[in-house]
Amino acid sequence: VARRPTSTMARGAAVAAALECLVCGDVADDARDGGGGGASTSTSLSASQFVSCANGHALCETCFSTHVMTESTKAIADLKVRKGEVFCVRASEAFKDAKCDAKCFGARVIAARCDDATFTAYQSARDKVKEEDLVKSAEEKILKERERLEKETAAETKLREAREHVIEEIFTLRCPNELCKQAFVDFSGCMALTCSRCRTGFCAYCLKHCGHDAHAHIGHCNLAKEMMELEKKKAKSNVALTNRGHPPGTFANFSIFTASQRLRRLRDFAAYAKDWDDAWLTTVLDSIEVEMRDLQLTKDDVLSARKELANPKPKPKPKPAPRAAAPPRAAAPRRVVPPRAAAPP
Repeated sequence: VARRPTSTMARGAAVAAALECLVCGDVADDARDGGGGGASTSTSLSASQFVSCANGHALCETCFSTHVMTESTKAIADLKVRKGEVFCVRASEAFKDAKCDAKCFGARVIAARCDDATFTAYQSARDKVKEEDLVKSAEEKILKERERLEKETAAETKLREAREHVIEEIFTLRCPNELCKQAFVDFSGCMALTCSRCRTGFCAYCLKHCGHDAHAHIGHCNLAKEMMELEKKKAKSNVALTNRGHPPGTFANFSIFTASQRLRRLRDFAAYAKDWDDAWLTTVLDSIEVEMRDLQLTKDDVLSARKELANPKPKPKPKPAPRAAAPPRAAAPRRVVPPRAAAPP
């Protein structure tokens, strides 16, 4: 009596069909046994030495590793189609008549079943595709920007350049070293600043480049002198007493620092815009309204600074030296009148 095939025997037959390498023909020992066993000239391997796609197409580990290496070292054009991934061997050019729509093999599977060199080639292929995508994306952005700039009118270009200069070079506090230009926000109380990046010394009042040390400059800085005079008038005291032997203005509080930078920004802006007509000045001021509000600057402040630059206040004349007191006049010599002679009797 013929035995009916059991479900176990059916599964064995399916395994036998699945675990046969599509390239070299090697089969799994347990697959052969499950299928009833028969004479075969192919090499016998264990089932754990096979890698199958989601549709059951199997490769032995050796052929799988070769397949991954072959797919990962193809030309970039082919890699871009697959995004650097490796699919079932039946989806490759070698199997033109028998396609497979299974998903690609995951990186974990490839790392576990291939040697280091093959996995490195696989990673390199994916990186090449990513780099190619980044380059393409950057080129597309550059092309779009170029097209935008070509369409940009001369007036828009002029406004953009003026706006960028005011914000970046006048409003932003930066190291004056042209090779550095690092922005800074910290203030510790000493007006002789040192850039944390390039170690350039510069003045916290006027932002002048002072070599390696700005202490000596502060004693001659006109803006520092002006701020100290204002502070003296407000405090009615000699603020130089707080400078610990340094030139007046070397040490200051944050309020003085903020006030000096406000004045510097206005004057630098006025100098930059000294030749502008009123209409163009208004256009630029409207474009930086938000930035000016953040710095507590107004249009009237800029107009006043510009007017002051065009009509500077005359410097006060030095007070004349006090006149020396006239020497006391010598007393006139007294006239001595001789006594009259007595009249004869």
